[in-house]
Amino acid sequence: MSIMLSFRTATLDDIAAMTAILEAAHLPAHQLEPFIDTFMVAERAGAVVACGGIEVHGDTAVLRSVAVDDALRGTGVGRRLSEHL
Repeated sequence: MSIMLSFRTATLDDIAAMTAILEAAHLPAHQLEPFIDTFMVAERAGAVVACGGIEVHGDTAVLRSVAVDDALRGTGVGRRLSEHL
């Protein structure tokens, strides 16, 4: 059974939710604002439940700070978000 999610580019309005998810995963949550356009969020029922970023270096990229709300860990949300990134 797949969890219904939508994926989109993060906005400044998402920073509070992203910060909470990242901090719960023990990942750095500071200085999101300058890099917000490199992040995506996953939403479930209008709530941000995961976030992750991509850092591009020439023709390669690095996934950064992919984190999922505790309640949805282990359900494939992180994998699906990574695929979108």
